[in-house]
Amino acid sequence: MIQLIVIYLYVLMAGVLVMMGWQYFRGTHDLLSFRNVALLGLCVFQLRSVAVALHYGGGHTEMTLSDPVQTGLLFCVFVTIFLVVSLWSYERGFGVEKLAARIPTARAIPSVYALGALAVALIMISALGRAGLLGYPFAQLGAILAISSGIAACGVAGWIWGPRLFNPVVIAFVGVICLAAVILLIGATYGRRPLVGGGIALLWGLYYSHFRYQNQKSSSLQLAAIAIVPLILVSLYTAARGHESREQSGLEQLQVSLERGRIGDGIALLSTGQDAGTNTLWLLEQRNTLETRWFHTIIYTLVYPVPREIWPNKPITLAEELPHLARLQRVRRDSLQLGPGIIGHVANEGSWFALFAYAILGGLLFRLADELIKLHANNPLVVIAMGCSFGYVLGMARGETSAFTALFVLGVVMMYLLLLALGKVIQTFYPPEAMIPADDEYDEDVDLHEAEEDWSHYGQPAAPSGTTRF
Repeated sequence: MIQLIVIYLYVLMAGVLVMMGWQYFRGTHDLLSFRNVALLGLCVFQLRSVAVALHYGGGHTEMTLSDPVQTGLLFCVFVTIFLVVSLWSYERGFGVEKLAARIPTARAIPSVYALGALAVALIMISALGRAGLLGYPFAQLGAILAISSGIAACGVAGWIWGPRLFNPVVIAFVGVICLAAVILLIGATYGRRPLVGGGIALLWGLYYSHFRYQNQKSSSLQLAAIAIVPLILVSLYTAARGHESREQSGLEQLQVSLERGRIGDGIALLSTGQDAGTNTLWLLEQRNTLETRWFHTIIYTLVYPVPREIWPNKPITLAEELPHLARLQRVRRDSLQLGPGIIGHVANEGSWFALFAYAILGGLLFRLADELIKLHANNPLVVIAMGCSFGYVLGMARGETSAFTALFVLGVVMMYLLLLALGKVIQTFYPPEAMIPADDEYDEDVDLHEAEEDWSHYGQPAAPSGTTRF
């Protein structure tokens, strides 16, 4: 029976991946979107991780299942319903399209030189944050801004590089920006998420500045080839990192990763979901034994920004409490955090009630983000700001989901406001009425994905009427 459950999970995972590819090639959905990144995280940290846990075992011995068949079947029911409801919620939208249209945005579109200056400025902001010079007295917000700025710099680099793939000067500039960002990001926290976010942001910028408007087959192949580089770097870092990484600088961690890391080991660790599957199954099995923390993910997401210095009794996350709930031995429970998985959160926070609530809210959150991108896909200030927290989007399915959701929202909001302010300043000096591009500057015959915008000959989106280029 276990084998049938494992097969079902792999079939379900394949179905999700095929759906994303099918919708992209049909032109109904973008290849790179918040929904797709979140679904990829669900495939890795829930579907595959649970399949591995059921088939091979693993994780802490104190979390061994007493009835893996029944628990595995229950997981299949929960995760299938979660997928169906979240996709239904995403497609229905329930009015978030109107909300996205009401969100203010700058209409200024930077030139390539302004974008280059922006990338350098973002690296400087990230460096200031690493030095502890941002956010005082709210150091946590300063750290979030520093990480988001480093990731956004990778996104800007991708936007610049996209239409100029084989320009050696551009390649050199992009390489310098990305190297600086990598050093800052891997030294920012003990974890992979900022590094993963930087890699996705680079692809994000490439896609929305160029590949989105090209042949779908060749674009997907080229993006996949480029994605190999950040995948290798993340794999090396995953295989080489240890507890001493907490005391090392970003440059030292990068050197250790290149010297000690093994790509195969890193990919294997990444693809198994870091024991999230084991944690999820244990929480499912213990759902009637443990105290129910009703909708704790929603509650903690809302209170996350409040510093614990101000609120000493602020609730702790399920990831922090899980080692104590499982009574793990031979570990430092107070410093250990275990990813419960989104279905683990559901099991511990209201079961069927939480299942439908989290699926609906998740679908609406990602629909809002994707709708905002769709409305302003030609504006790098919007696209880059929205793409500065993808490491957290990918990790939401693993958890701690509440913390990752809060970090995603805070990072995007802060970067959005920063770049929105920049756009407003530019518009003050360059009024849109005086900067409307000439009609013959752009190709008006291209109609892609049933879009109504005009695109220039080399793939860079043309500025719509009334939009400033600076």
